[in-house]
Amino acid sequence: MSDLTNTGVFVVEGLSRDKTIPVHRNAVTAFLGPAPRGPVNRPVQVTGYDQYRRIFGAPGCHSRLEHLIRQFFANGGDSVWIVRVVGSSRRNFIEIPCTDGALMLRAANPGPLEHIRASVDYDGITALEPGCFNLVLQRVRSVTEPLVEEQETYNRVSIDQGDLRYIGHMLAQSRLVMLPTKIPTMSPLPTIHGDAVKVVSYIDCQVDWPREAAPDDYDLVGSASATTGLFALNSLPDLDVLCILSGKEDRDIGPVAQLAADRYCTTRQAMLVVDPPVAWKSVMDAVEDQGQLRLTSLNIMTYFPLLRTRSDSGETIIVSAMGAVAGALVASREKRNLVARDYRNAVTIRGRYRPSVDLTNKQSALLARFGVNSLMPASRLQMKFCGDVTMARTGGLTGEWKALTHRREGLFVVGSIRKSTIWAARESSTPELWSEISEQVRDFLSKLRSEGRLAGEFDEQAFYIKCDADTNAHGVGQTGDVTLLAGIAFEQANKFSAFKFHRAGDSCEITELGVQSDSFQRN
Repeated sequence: MSDLTNTGVFVVEGLSRDKTIPVHRNAVTAFLGPAPRGPVNRPVQVTGYDQYRRIFGAPGCHSRLEHLIRQFFANGGDSVWIVRVVGSSRRNFIEIPCTDGALMLRAANPGPLEHIRASVDYDGITALEPGCFNLVLQRVRSVTEPLVEEQETYNRVSIDQGDLRYIGHMLAQSRLVMLPTKIPTMSPLPTIHGDAVKVVSYIDCQVDWPREAAPDDYDLVGSASATTGLFALNSLPDLDVLCILSGKEDRDIGPVAQLAADRYCTTRQAMLVVDPPVAWKSVMDAVEDQGQLRLTSLNIMTYFPLLRTRSDSGETIIVSAMGAVAGALVASREKRNLVARDYRNAVTIRGRYRPSVDLTNKQSALLARFGVNSLMPASRLQMKFCGDVTMARTGGLTGEWKALTHRREGLFVVGSIRKSTIWAARESSTPELWSEISEQVRDFLSKLRSEGRLAGEFDEQAFYIKCDADTNAHGVGQTGDVTLLAGIAFEQANKFSAFKFHRAGDSCEITELGVQSDSFQRN
């Protein structure tokens, strides 16, 4: 992996110099936030709602993330990465009795709902194997519902540090428990019950704390050096859509976490999806709040209103639509029809939900002017997702560039160029290198234009590339120092959104230069 030194982001090595840049790939979506149980600060890929429940869900536990993942898959998502964030590292533990104390094993994943149990037996162990025993570890759904979801078996493990199957070495790879800090000198006692017939049983973990502390903004942001929180996503080579949940249901994501997530997504060429603030109860609440210019960004999108549905008990509740929105974003990528600016042709969202606030077409248009997409009824089981806007209401490039459709396409294009030209990091900056990079990028953009994803009938109307002695005057002969300018027409022919790519070794700095006309790029 290569470390982008100016950002702390790790990316997988890109294509070699003789490979074309792919114009299609599956969109990568990630959710980050609290969950009842499961791995912490590590991206886990799930491909269905049931798989999510096995890893992160818990029976009888209300989970916002579980609800959003169900929305995501119901609205066209086919794969998602989950990063669980917690507010405490406290873990359940198992004490297996030994003649000289106890072997204590702590659950690998923190939280009171992470239920682990263990059994010890001596089946097949002979007198010539002192200190050896068989250990079985199981992760179960709950104490009252002991459905085994994962099991690890360690036969003939030993308490002898000189043994090849020393328990300290064997448990180093366990996904269920942490490596013991202190190992007894005597083997654990077998976990059996029954008088006449001895039956191997299990010792359950000890849980003496009912509730897990909610993560705060700093837990969500995490640490770049420890790759926690947001930075756990560094291991993903691509990231297109990121959804962040606040630590508590009735609390907004704070400015610290939102700003950090925005910067992270800018670095990764990804869109950040956030829920509307809790205080938005009406259209005017949203308009007045957005009018104060709290945060504007081309890489953030939000919506209004939240959704109304019924709980399992029949109670009317208000829930987030973030999972449904993210699923629609991913599913519509292949259609190249993300959302509609015209409410009459809006993309639909499926599910037994209704908007918590009924909007008129005029109100939907007003929200769009303030950088807020809207949800409106379409039928009994569908809603319209309208607006096609990011939260960049002022500044930036152009009104067209603020459109969510073109912003997402632009992020894909820019990210593909950045990632796929990393091979130049080991090359000397020469005219031959400039020509190779230009041809690689030109071929990529030409294919996009031929598919109708860029404006213009001909290549020269759709894009331009400049990588020559002018752009590389200060880096000639230096290894991995190369600068490329690219202008790309996303909506109107000969109207180019210009970018500067400056690669210095593994690091690539991308600068948006604004909008340039046909006459500019020909000079």
